[in-house]
Amino acid sequence: MATYYSNQYQDAFVDVPADMIRPGDVSGEVKAMYCDFTVPGTAPSNGDIYYLGKIPKGARVLNIVLAFPDLGTAGTVHVGYLQDAAAVETTDNDAFLASVDVNTAADTVSMADQSNMVGLGKLFSAECTLTLTVSAAWTAVAGTVKVIMYYRTI
Repeated sequence: MATYYSNQYQDAFVDVPADMIRPGDVSGEVKAMYCDFTVPGTAPSNGDIYYLGKIPKGARVLNIVLAFPDLGTAGTVHVGYLQDAAAVETTDNDAFLASVDVNTAADTVSMADQSNMVGLGKLFSAECTLTLTVSAAWTAVAGTVKVIMYYRTI
């Protein structure tokens, strides 16, 4: 039977000399950034971007939750982030949620509902802007969309 270690276990308990586990990986304060917006009276088009909030440098993403009403007969969105001013982080508009169907019915979706989300556990080396990008136009002209990002800092 083989034995395998996480990177953190390897660093702290197997390697000699041991490396310190980053404090935010085993402890730290969990924070929640809440954002909402109301559809501005016209149906959003493909490529429209909603700026939701600032992801702080040093944040490790634990989860993103998106809640929305039925937004019409068509439409999908991504949730991700923009490149920072110094280009330390690269834009990834669907790092957290990809092609979420916002039509058909009201729903709440989290990263755990999607497969292989690259943003799970993402550690930000610079402050970035959290975004919601319309990836296929929706038809609704009213409604409130809510986003909560859970992250941990040192």
